Amino acid sequence: GNYRGGRRINSQGYIEIFSPNHPNRSCRNTVREHRLIMEKSLGRYLDSSEDIHHLNGNKQDNRLENLKLMSSKEHDQFHYHQRQKNNKGQLI
Repeated sequence: GNYRGGRRINSQGYIEIFSPNHPNRSCRNTVREHRLIMEKSLGRYLDSSEDIHHLNGNKQDNRLENLKLMSSKEHDQFHYHQRQKNNKGQLI
């Protein structure tokens, strides 16, 4: 009933693909689809210090033009600054 051909949406809203032979698969033998798309574009596996940012904020929009490769540090800083901007002027 819930089988989607090896695709599922995880609890964080990302599409995961069943990939039991991928070197960076999860314990469920899945890899996030946006990572697979970026890897295919680059012709290599991503390492753990690399993140993919969804430019339009939609975690399920995995078109290559919506994805940006960033270091984990850059990605964390980007979202930190976005949170600061969104909280500006609000009582915390």
